[in-house]
Amino acid sequence: MSVKKIFVEKGKTRMFIERYIKGALEKVGYSKMEIHKGPLSTRIILNVEKPPLVIGHAGNKINQLTESLKERFKIDDPRIDVQGTKYPYLDASIIAEEITNCIERGDRYRIIAHRAVDAVMAHGALGVEINLSGKIKGKGERGSTEKFRKGYMKKTGFPLTMVRHANVQAQLKQGVIGISVDILPQDLKFPDKIFLKSPPKKNTSSTVQPKKETVIKDEVKKGKEVKK
Repeated sequence: MSVKKIFVEKGKTRMFIERYIKGALEKVGYSKMEIHKGPLSTRIILNVEKPPLVIGHAGNKINQLTESLKERFKIDDPRIDVQGTKYPYLDASIIAEEITNCIERGDRYRIIAHRAVDAVMAHGALGVEINLSGKIKGKGERGSTEKFRKGYMKKTGFPLTMVRHANVQAQLKQGVIGISVDILPQDLKFPDKIFLKSPPKKNTSSTVQPKKETVIKDEVKKGKEVKK
């Protein structure tokens, strides 16, 4: 097998593992996954919003997930490490999952989208954009797309790689609704953004202090007069 095919197979395996974990961990605020393969074991790091729901009582759920990964994907000694997300409202995957759960529950999509946009901006994001596409207006209606945005958002160029993106689907009776979320976190610096420095403050005090040289000369003159 060529080197190119080996990399392709590794990428496919990673995609199938992540898809399986997403399906197994519903409503826990799944963010991302990292796989580190060692000589004796394979470490899988899961970033989620609610780690206790993944671990379960006495570790039952995480043990079941470990055994299923070992059987399905033939992973040598998988070890799952569950970590909490520091800023869940700045994570596009978590926001997209919350919107999906609310829409599938039957809530109004416009209220959900506006609340999500306000919550993301309240936690310090530079910009956010949420796109909903499909039969969002109800059964029997044509497919349409609605955008909800606020703040600053990049669309082209290298800074586009800094945007946190997530794309999910909500399953409803009238069909599938596509949900995409783009978030621009606050700690990013763009090359095209210019910051103006404030001018230095002027000293407005009227008193002028004499120079050191004049002070020394005056003291020398006084000393000579005293000697005379």
